[in-house]
Amino acid sequence: MKIPLIFKKQTPNTVPWKYIVIHSTQCIIGDKVTTLKKDSKKTVSIEKLKYIYGIQEKHYDLPFHYVIESIKDDYEIFVCQPIHSVCEHYNYLQNNSEMIHIGLVGDFQSVQMAVPRLYDVLAYRIIAPLMFTFRLNQSKIILHSEIDKTHPNCPGDLFFKSILMQRLQKFLARK
Repeated sequence: MKIPLIFKKQTPNTVPWKYIVIHSTQCIIGDKVTTLKKDSKKTVSIEKLKYIYGIQEKHYDLPFHYVIESIKDDYEIFVCQPIHSVCEHYNYLQNNSEMIHIGLVGDFQSVQMAVPRLYDVLAYRIIAPLMFTFRLNQSKIILHSEIDKTHPNCPGDLFFKSILMQRLQKFLARK
C-alpha cells in the first residue's frame, strides 16, 4: 500500500536545537493496534503508523524527526520530518522548537523490545551524530515522560535510559 504524499508547509526551526527527546510510537497511536508482540501479524510498523496517524487521523507526517523500526534481524532508521522543521504535534510542550524527536516503533511498556542492538543503533547512528552536529551534551537527552506528564509511560518502563547512556558513552569515548 502506498501512502499518498500530502505536502504541508513545514514550520522551520529558527532557534538552535537543545534537546533530543525519545518517544515510543505507542504514545501517538494509543490502543489502535491491539497487540505489539514481534511475532504477531498485528505488530506495529512504520507503514501502519503512517496509515493510522496519517490517513485515519488526517495528519500529514509522523510527529518525529526520526523513527527506528526492527526489520528482520536489525534496526532501520527512517527520516519522517526534515531536521530543519519543528514537530508541530508537540507544540504544547515548552521549548518544543528546541527539540529533536526520535520515535521507537513498539510498546516498551508491556513487551521487552529494547534489546542491546536497539540501544547501539540509537546511540551510534542517531544520537551521537546529532550531539556532534549540534554540540549537545548527554544531559540534553531526555525521555518524553520526563517533560510531559500526560504521557508518564513514554517510551515505557522496559526502555532503560541508563543502558542507552552507557552505550552512548562507549561511542563518545572513541576517538
